Amino acid sequence: MKKIKLLFGFLLFVAIISAQTNILENSSYYYYKGEKNNLPISKNRFVVYFDITKISISEIKQEFEITNEIQLPDTTLMKLYACEIMLPNHNYDSIWHTLIEKPFVIDVEPVIDEENPVMVSSLLYVKLKSEEDYSKLLQEAERLNATIVRQLAYAKKWYVLEVNKKSFGNSIVVSNYLWETKLFDQIDPGFILNFQPNFSNCVSDSSFSQQWGMHSINTCNAWNITTGDTNIKIAIIDMGIDETHQEFSGIHNSGSFHSVTQTSPAVVLGNHGTYVSGVIFANHNSHQIAGVAPNCSMLNISHDFANRTTTVEELADGFVWAVLHDADIINNSWSIAGGNINSTLLEDAIDDVIDNGRNGKGCIVVFSSGILNSAQMSYPANYRREILVVGAIDSNYDRITASNYGNLLDVVAPGKEIYSTTPNNTYNYINGTSMAAPIVAGAAALIYGADESLRENRNSETVDRVTEILLNSTDGQEYYYGNTGRCVVGCIDFSKLPEQIEKSGSKTEKA
Repeated sequence: MKKIKLLFGFLLFVAIISAQTNILENSSYYYYKGEKNNLPISKNRFVVYFDITKISISEIKQEFEITNEIQLPDTTLMKLYACEIMLPNHNYDSIWHTLIEKPFVIDVEPVIDEENPVMVSSLLYVKLKSEEDYSKLLQEAERLNATIVRQLAYAKKWYVLEVNKKSFGNSIVVSNYLWETKLFDQIDPGFILNFQPNFSNCVSDSSFSQQWGMHSINTCNAWNITTGDTNIKIAIIDMGIDETHQEFSGIHNSGSFHSVTQTSPAVVLGNHGTYVSGVIFANHNSHQIAGVAPNCSMLNISHDFANRTTTVEELADGFVWAVLHDADIINNSWSIAGGNINSTLLEDAIDDVIDNGRNGKGCIVVFSSGILNSAQMSYPANYRREILVVGAIDSNYDRITASNYGNLLDVVAPGKEIYSTTPNNTYNYINGTSMAAPIVAGAAALIYGADESLRENRNSETVDRVTEILLNSTDGQEYYYGNTGRCVVGCIDFSKLPEQIEKSGSKTEKA
């Protein structure tokens, strides 16, 4: 018996060496219900699990070209970072061996297909023939240097296994080996599936499915017509934009200004400005997210909103600078806190933008409604009726709790769990009317881009026409109710833009 065990151990060792020697060949198929299915393994993409106690995420991003990130459970976030990387060398096995030899790499998994890549995780799933077979699974896991992570909560015969670079092979190789033992009922490799909800991914950006707001307002309908025009300039008065972010690669920048020092260029003073700008400008470039109007030009105006002792002078300077640099639209995802305090200096600057911007033809000014859960708009969004005031809804089309409401509100847009850009090529979710406002600013830019007369002639009625089209391009639902009465506004709906652009003409009063 001892000789048989030794022989089996030797044969398993040989099998492990064979599996590890030509990892590409041994990953080129998997078993689905007993049938062998071929897998077209990408020759220059890998899924890599990094130990971030040994290397920082910033160092990883400097050393490797990251094409996708994997969202890991919260329990692993402190020690692991997983992503898809691309390497130019097509010598797959050589690169694989180089990667696993790095001390900060925990596991390397394949990517399936070149055109529509599917990542493979370090997990696999095993279904026992009976619950009494757990001992067999435990024995095989020990032999393969794999870890039994847990039993599925409800499908009791299914167990989750995890492999690493010291295992018999990657999760596909281990899955194949376990199936070929005939000890188990089913084996399911840990494919990271590209779920396709009931909407069309009209762009190639990998995390577009996470942008529920873009889908809910039918941006694809608008993008069939236009994604903007570099002649259309959108100014962002905020905490500064990280213009080096990969999502802004190729975005036309028409200038930047730091309103506190009244000098150029702008500076990054926090995450907020980059968050806001990603909603508008994130390029359709196969990275992660897609912005509303990425082909428009950016005007980056920074201000230190975190400095609560500032005066309005700097904000006024930001508006004036935007006018001097031919801004068409100015987005303001901020408000001024405090009692009944108004500033004639700031209001004069806003007046100049609305009345005299674009060489006397006027600019569109967009403000978020504020997050005080109040029936009154925040200041200065409530200053003039011509300001487009935007509230926020969640994925159930309900008002987010903090969003201000009332009869000065013009339109609502998605503003909860909005996935957008953050500095240093990162991404995150954020809530608030700050995220809703840039959607409307981007919509205004698309209207300019879609209507040739608005784009070329820029006559004195264009601001009124763009506002009319925006307010008519909503779903017509009733969202906001307050103690002072009902205010009926709709959520922006891009599927209605083409029809409204066709019908636009005379000026109408705002709701």
